Amino acid sequence: MRLPALALAAALALSQNPAPSVPRVPSVRFHHLHFHTDDFAEALTAAAGTYGGTRALLEGLGPGVRVGDMYLLFERPTDERAGERRAATAVRVDAAAAWLRTHGIDVAVSDAARRVITSPPGEAPLDHVAFAADDVAAVERTLRTGNVEPVRRTTSSVFYRAGDEIVEITAETDRPDTFWCPMHPNVRAPGATKCPICAMDLVPIAPPRAGEYRLDVDVQPAAKGRGAAGLTLRIRDPDTRRDVAMFAEAHQRLLHLFIIGRDLEYFAHEHPERTARGFALATALPPGAYMVIADFVPGGGYPQMVHRAIVTPGYAAPAFAGAPALDEDLSEKVREGMRIQLRVEASIGKPEAVLRFRLADADTGAAITDLQPYLGASGHVLIVSPDLTDSVHAHPDGSGSGPDLDVHVVFPHPGTFKLWLQVQRGGRVVSAPFAVRIGGL
Repeated sequence: MRLPALALAAALALSQNPAPSVPRVPSVRFHHLHFHTDDFAEALTAAAGTYGGTRALLEGLGPGVRVGDMYLLFERPTDERAGERRAATAVRVDAAAAWLRTHGIDVAVSDAARRVITSPPGEAPLDHVAFAADDVAAVERTLRTGNVEPVRRTTSSVFYRAGDEIVEITAETDRPDTFWCPMHPNVRAPGATKCPICAMDLVPIAPPRAGEYRLDVDVQPAAKGRGAAGLTLRIRDPDTRRDVAMFAEAHQRLLHLFIIGRDLEYFAHEHPERTARGFALATALPPGAYMVIADFVPGGGYPQMVHRAIVTPGYAAPAFAGAPALDEDLSEKVREGMRIQLRVEASIGKPEAVLRFRLADADTGAAITDLQPYLGASGHVLIVSPDLTDSVHAHPDGSGSGPDLDVHVVFPHPGTFKLWLQVQRGGRVVSAPFAVRIGGL
């Protein structure tokens, strides 16, 4: 009769002193390669073009390109590690993963990531490899039991020396992008920061909006009815048709207004003043037919390029003449003491290209290295189709002062396009026209 009581007592003892649980093995996944470069823009463009990735800014980690579930990140070299390149990237990732596993960390490297790390982009030296963890502290504790201490740490990462390799453990960054660059919408980030290409503050990504913003343009006739003395502009919401009340500043202005002659000869880049009912611009326009292109970021909306055709008083020719014939023109231009050359590096199979401008002194041929920032960029490029129905407002990669300016452009479609490069030197803004032919499939 005592056996049941003894069994009950034993069961109670076991319930009060349960068997020790098996410690959970902390896990990490391969997250990014971290390269050195002095030219973020070139590195980002090369990586995005090679792998079809999306440019991204990771808080605490820097600019890079997202490819599947991994990143290629870039930073400026430090003196002690500048130019360092040892073994192949795949070998270094495998060595880092093996080191973590020997210290009790479970490591995962996806097949998609494996394909990228076997052929890293460009010539930028690889500084270190990184792994992401849901619980960085748990990884630290496990490594500490093996007498491994960090060599340095940041707000989001800890770094370890694994033989000759530096291994970064960072917090998982798989958060949705909520901010983007108004001038480079493919540059996105989960938090507010600056664009690595143009240094603009990223703005919140607005929810999708149906319809198109409306641009109303009124022409103020010049004296004697010959041409225009100014323009007034109103921008209306696509849903309510009410005047847009808020605008985000893009390259130091609320509104960039381009005025293009129907013959593709007249070009102006203006910045109308904000008024109580829109914008106003005082400008002398000869009699003619023009396309007015408004480039702006409405509050709560996406970046916009809105077109509106106008005719100024005194113009007698047909208002809607056909598009002028446009031949490719890559000839050197001489403007304000500068020789401006253009070389086009086109992509194969898609209407995309890098426009490579080079500037030299018109008299000596010496490279120009004293360009000044113009509206927050090293230059501006407006690109239009011959019928003026498509346009692109682009900027050189980086923030250099010359002599080379590279502009990565995704064209609306194959064809021949007119473009104007604008740069500032000695306080003067200089424009140079070209025409490029872009192929397709």
